Parts: sequence; C-alpha cells; structure tokens
Amino acid sequence: MLWAVDSVILSMALAPYEMIWMAPVVATFIHDSISALILILLQIAKKKLGQLLHLLTMKEGRWLIFAGLLGGPVGMSGYVFCIRYAGPGLSAVFSCLYPAFGLLLSFLLFHERFSKRQILGLILSLSGVIALSAGSAQSDNSNLLIGLVFGLVCALGWALEGLVAQKSTESQMVSSDQALTIRQITSSITFGLILVPLLDGWPLTSQIIMSPDLKVIALAAIAGTASYLCYYKAIHLIGASKAMPLNITYSGWAIVFSLLLLGSIPTFLEIAAAIIILAGALMCSSK
Repeated sequence: MLWAVDSVILSMALAPYEMIWMAPVVATFIHDSISALILILLQIAKKKLGQLLHLLTMKEGRWLIFAGLLGGPVGMSGYVFCIRYAGPGLSAVFSCLYPAFGLLLSFLLFHERFSKRQILGLILSLSGVIALSAGSAQSDNSNLLIGLVFGLVCALGWALEGLVAQKSTESQMVSSDQALTIRQITSSITFGLILVPLLDGWPLTSQIIMSPDLKVIALAAIAGTASYLCYYKAIHLIGASKAMPLNITYSGWAIVFSLLLLGSIPTFLEIAAAIIILAGALMCSSK
C-alpha cells in the first residue's frame, strides 16, 4: 500500500517533466538519496550507526551492497528504460514478473518447495497485472524488443535483490532496517557516481532540487522508505518468495490512491484486476 502511495506521489512530481526521458532516473536518484538520509538518521537515533559501519566490513554487509546494486541501479534502470522503449503498460507487466523469477530462483538456489496453491496464486496475480496494463501496451513500438530485454533485466534484478537480502538477514547480527539502509546508500551512490553523470543528468537534478517539486519527491521518499522497511521486514519474517507476491499488489492499491489523491475514477476492469492481483498474492503467500 505504501509503495502505491509513493508511486502516485512520484507521478505527481514527474508530471512537469514527462517529456524528459531521463527524468525518472534523476527522480530515482533524488528519491533514494532522501531515503538513505532518512535511514541514516534512523540509525543515529537508535544509536546503531557504529554497528552499521562495522556491518559494512562483514560478509553480510558486502552481500547487502550487492543486493543494493541489483535492486537499485540494475532493477530500477531496467524498469526506466523498459518504460522508455516498450511503454508503461508492458513495463508494468515485466517489472511484476520478478516474483515468478524469485520462486524459480528460490527453488534452484535454496531448494525451496512450493504448493500448487502458491503457484496458482502467482499466476492469478500476474494475470491481474497483465489485464491492468493491457490498455497502455505499445504493440506497434519498433523498439519493443529492446524494451523487453530491459524489462527482463528489471525483473531479474529485483528477484535477485530479494533473495540476496533474505540470505543476508538470516544472520541475527543484521536487522531489516540496517539491511535497507545499506541498500539505499548503495543505490544512491551508484546513481550519483555512474548513471546520472552517464546520462548528463546533473542539470536536470539541479533544476528539480531548486524547484518546489523537491518537496513532493521528499514526501514520496518518506512513503517509499516506510514501504521498503515493511518489505525487508517481510523478507526477514516470511522469506522473499512469499514477500515478493505481496509486494506487487501495489499496482492494485495504486488505483485506490489515484482515486484519493488525483481524483482518477477507476474503470470496472481496473477494479476487477486490482481484486484479482490482491487475491492471487494472498494465495501465493499462504502456506
């Protein structure tokens, strides 16, 4: 639910920049930087900053840095460029495939077994996402193949992030909020040092920071930070293979918050698809 709030608010902030294709990358950099700052302040308030710095020297910390690279720069960049080349409809479908990859990789890497109910639930949930996104798919796009490749990169990145985070937080020495702090710091630094300069995004970054839109992105970052804290805690408590399907229900909840925050009236198809997504995710996450 919180990621849906984040997505709707962020779409409001990006509305003035919709013609600038690199705007989502820049916005993600600002978003994750604010999120990282919030989480660092949280560690200071809990008097655990020293413990966090020590964690970075350990094997678990290095795995969490790897998770941050997979989820932030790899996954998010794949998502943004999938939107660029394949359109928002297909990008939503492909980005929401990551629980399917997560289940497959959990089976291959951790030998985790899944019930027919869980598999059926995932299929049901993904069907709802496809139905929700079908209207905006761009089938005549000449760059479709490139977009789909980026979509697969996104799905694999997010799936691997969840599994690596799960493995890292199995240790009693690593809390879910510390894991997320390392993830967001890694994402922010990588975007700032590599992706934003590579795309010549600093002028746009400065423009957004100096504008009132920064407050809107900061509000989205607060919701996003709370969402990620819940997600990483869920990974720690029930495992990535169950947390991932619940996480993609944001596409259904976004309809609710689009109505509340933007006044966007949902269609019958959107309401039905949202219910299907939520029901499928609950099936997939149950024993």
